[in-house]
Amino acid sequence: MLAYAGKARLSREPVELSSLIEGTWSMIEATVSKKATLERELSPGLAALLGDPTQIRQIVMNLVLNASEAIVGLQGTIRISTSAGTYDASAFARSPAGGALKAGPYVWLEVRDDGLGMDAPTAAQMFDPFFTTKFVGRGLGMASVLGMVRGHGGAIDVESSPERGTRVRVYFPACTWQVAPAAQTPAQELWGQGVVLVVDDEKNVLHSTDLLLRGFGFDVLVARDGAEAVSVFRARSTEIDVVLLDLTMPRMSGLETLVQLRLIAPAVPVILTSGYGEGPFGSEPEQGEGPDAVLPKPYAAERLLATIQRVMRK
Repeated sequence: MLAYAGKARLSREPVELSSLIEGTWSMIEATVSKKATLERELSPGLAALLGDPTQIRQIVMNLVLNASEAIVGLQGTIRISTSAGTYDASAFARSPAGGALKAGPYVWLEVRDDGLGMDAPTAAQMFDPFFTTKFVGRGLGMASVLGMVRGHGGAIDVESSPERGTRVRVYFPACTWQVAPAAQTPAQELWGQGVVLVVDDEKNVLHSTDLLLRGFGFDVLVARDGAEAVSVFRARSTEIDVVLLDLTMPRMSGLETLVQLRLIAPAVPVILTSGYGEGPFGSEPEQGEGPDAVLPKPYAAERLLATIQRVMRK
C-alpha cells in the first residue's frame, strides 16, 4: 500500500534503463512462461533517470510477469523495449499516474505481449487496489507499479484489446547526471545451492521468487501463508537450508511463524522480508529468537542472493 500511494522510501541515484534491464535479464528469463518467446530491443546510451534501482526492477518484473500470465495458448511473444524522447503534457493525457507532468525529455520502458488482452472496462480498473482477474492473489501488482511510477514523477500509457495483446509503456523523467560503470559480479557468486522455503501470501512475489531462485541453482519449496509454512517445515525441516519469510500475512504473521519454526529447528537461518523497511530489527538482527536477516521489499536479485549466501554461512 505504501508503494501504491507513492510513499515508499526511495533511494535515488542515476539509473541507465537499458543497462538495468540487461543486468536483470537472467531474472526476467526465469520469470517468463516457457510458452512465451522473450525479445528485447534496448536502446544503448540512454540518458539517465534519477530513481531507485530496486523499485525500477520491481516495475519491470511486475509488467513482465503480467505479460507472461496473459499468454495462455501454445505460444506467444513478449517484447521489452527502451528508448527516449521529448514530450509535452498532452502526451500523458491518458496516463493514470496523475499529477502535472512537465514537458521535457523522458526515457521509457515498454512491455508488449500478444496474449489475451483486455476490454475497456477491465483496462480502466487495472490499477485499482485489490482489482484482479485472477482466482488467486490480491491484485496489488499493478497498483504498486502505479505508485512506484508516481514516486518517480513518471507516467504510464496502456493500450490493450481482447485477443490482440497489451502494450504498457512507462515514462521516467530524464536527468543530466552520469551513470557510474556498474561493478561486475563474478558469475559464480550469483549461483547457489541448497533448499529454500519461500513463504509469501502474494502470488506474484511467490511465483517470481520461486522461478528466480530455481534459475540460480536452488531447490525451492513454497508456502502461501504461515500455517502452511509450519506444516511444510515440520515435514521437511531436515532438507531446508534457509527460510525466506514474509512479515505480513493472514492467519499467522511472519513473527508468529518464526516462533513456530524455531521450536521445530532452532538453528535454521530465517530471512524476514518486509514492505515496511527493516522495522525494529535493523539489517543485522541479534541472534536468538529473531530472524537472521531482514530484507526490505522490493529487493534486487543480487541483494536477495547475497543475503541468502550470508546467512547460510553463519
